[in-house]
Amino acid sequence: MVILKKIIMKQFFDHQRKQAIRRPVVGVVLSGIIILSCIGIFSSCSKSDTAVDRTCTVTFILNQTNAAGDTVIVEATAGALVKDPPVPVRAGFTFKGWYTNAADANPDPAKNTAAPKFPEYDIATKPIYLDAILYARWVK
Repeated sequence: MVILKKIIMKQFFDHQRKQAIRRPVVGVVLSGIIILSCIGIFSSCSKSDTAVDRTCTVTFILNQTNAAGDTVIVEATAGALVKDPPVPVRAGFTFKGWYTNAADANPDPAKNTAAPKFPEYDIATKPIYLDAILYARWVK
């Protein structure tokens, strides 16, 4: 009986020892699989080398007659200068620049005597990033 007890105890402790070794190994293997999966997922999300050009619409309100043809629409690439902006001419008036605020560019030049609230939008040096509406400012 003692021998049988020793054999049973030996098998029991051998089984416990094998389980104790298996648990960390399984944990390490599963951790490695998870880490490698994350690396694979995040490496596939890297930035692509090709940039997508976004086109912006710039609407120029000439404030000349408030009639048809008083508005010019130009397409521009986001982050670039507007190519070929309109050059407004109005008999008897001086063009004072483009403004983003309609109140700074009243179509009635007699009302444009106060200083503008916002600075002039310098179309020659400022790139465009979003769709925009620019108003011509005229003074007598």
